[in-house]
Amino acid sequence: MTLVFGYGSLIQDSSRLHTVPSAHEAWPVEVQGLVRHWNAQTGVAGFSTTYLGVREDKNFSCNGVAFLANDQEVEALIRRERKYDQKHLPSSCITWLTQKPSNIPESILVFCFESQLLPSAQYPIVQSYVDICLTGTLAVDRTLETTDWPFTRSFIRTTIGWSPHWVNDRMFPRVPHRNCPEAYTIDQILFEELPNEFSAIRIE
Repeated sequence: MTLVFGYGSLIQDSSRLHTVPSAHEAWPVEVQGLVRHWNAQTGVAGFSTTYLGVREDKNFSCNGVAFLANDQEVEALIRRERKYDQKHLPSSCITWLTQKPSNIPESILVFCFESQLLPSAQYPIVQSYVDICLTGTLAVDRTLETTDWPFTRSFIRTTIGWSPHWVNDRMFPRVPHRNCPEAYTIDQILFEELPNEFSAIRIE
């Protein structure tokens, strides 16, 4: 089994289980030496979107979830993240936010995106993807039984590259997505954390 770090859409249960059906259990973690960035522009036909990537930086840490995947599921993840680089980091870089599971592998697989690209009018941040990520972080907050959504707020605050190039595509999403039941809570937190950028979102 391989231990995998999910720092974006893989935090959300349904998004993760779509690719890794056995990963019903995912543990909230913080990984030292990674910075999350709006920098992944994969050039997939029909999609002009900037996604989340991470790159190595000893001055940062990144929250997310760790989960186990078998060999077949790892291959499916590689296909899903086909434009990303694969890196194995030592498990010593993990801070477990709940009780550490037993029999954890000695390294954790991370899909990195090393570019310095930024969101733009052609490759904006899209709300449907933000919703997938933050629906996942809200679920983690509920698991941790925290108040005022600290895991979600940390996700937002430690992500670099939030941009006015941000479109609300909930009605006609650029990524596979159902209507977001957490939309009100997500919008409220985003408005509190990023008032200028969030106020500049346009309806698409």
